[in-house]
Amino acid sequence: MMTGKERVLAAFGKGSPEDIPSVLCYANLAMWRGPHFWDDFAEGKPWWIRNSWDIPKLLEVVETQQRKIDMDWIWGAGLCPSREWRKNHMVVPTARAVYMRDITPGSQVMQYRIEEPPPEGTHSVYPNVDLSGIIKTKEDVEKYVYMRNAETIIEEGRTDWLEALVKKYGEEKFILSNVGSPFSRACDFYGPMPSLKLFIRNPTLLKQLVDRMADRIIETIKVYAEMGSDGVWAWEWYTGEMISLDRYNAIGKPAVQRCIRAAQKLGLKYIYYPTGVGKDWQAGFESILEMKPDGIHLEDSKKGFNADVSWQASVLKALNLQDEITIFGNVHPINILQEGTSEELEREVKRQNNVGRNEYAGKFIMDTGSPITPETTLERVIEYMKLTRKYGRKS
Repeated sequence: MMTGKERVLAAFGKGSPEDIPSVLCYANLAMWRGPHFWDDFAEGKPWWIRNSWDIPKLLEVVETQQRKIDMDWIWGAGLCPSREWRKNHMVVPTARAVYMRDITPGSQVMQYRIEEPPPEGTHSVYPNVDLSGIIKTKEDVEKYVYMRNAETIIEEGRTDWLEALVKKYGEEKFILSNVGSPFSRACDFYGPMPSLKLFIRNPTLLKQLVDRMADRIIETIKVYAEMGSDGVWAWEWYTGEMISLDRYNAIGKPAVQRCIRAAQKLGLKYIYYPTGVGKDWQAGFESILEMKPDGIHLEDSKKGFNADVSWQASVLKALNLQDEITIFGNVHPINILQEGTSEELEREVKRQNNVGRNEYAGKFIMDTGSPITPETTLERVIEYMKLTRKYGRKS
């Protein structure tokens, strides 16, 4: 019997593994989005241990999650706040609210209220700031986009969470760390709308900002390689209909390609997750494939585009890339996983596994197209995972 790590690594190799790997993208996001998954996995631990980064207790949550779901990878094996930050921040629950208290020596004691994420769930809110009055030149980019090298990151203890996961699961599971994409990171930093305006007003400055973010990401990639990660995951949310292919190729693509090569040179698998990519942006999809990431993961079609795995397989085979790039399943997390009947779920899992094993000859990992929703029950997730094992096993 292969371990989860062996299954995933085999899926990045040539030919079909004995079992197609089964994973969940953004596996921890459900716990941050809604209360019931946290209750399912935390087993009575308070939600605010996430805010204080109580690593031993958080590790117990992951252990429970893996025991109940048994994925082939560990999702979210990333950086944590420094040891200094964790030493000087504590959570203080009261009858009225839960507060975070900053007791850093030499500074005024600060206390601010923290709240449990709302049940309906939200993504992070990116403020539409405008830094055009501050960041005007390459020198400004270098001044305000702080660079922390790999050695400093490790010395600060920001790898303690990753080290705990590697120690616990490094032999058994594929350890996956998140790095983000240079272009998306630049837009998050500068503000989405101001960044998009730079395409017209000052594309040179935007490219300098994106390149600076790539430098930062590469330092993080070095950390992950040093500390025992097996791969990195990069979400690019400015693709598809968000920007033109010409703009993506000129400003986003070169920086992403640098990150891909840096990861691969250090022995890490690089999985690229571009949002909004489907048949209507096929030229963009082909441009992404030219970079040859180790894995390509496209969202499901809930946003109105067609990204079916059969189409993906046909494109890669036409480009003769089937032996170089692993594709991921993208079962619809709402129409199928959350709302579909058991028969519909089984039919779709069986179909996608057939695409991966037969149409695409094995370089395939079974997954949902985006995070599972807070409305999806744990029992339904377990049902899905059992089906992926059933149809992913070589007959």
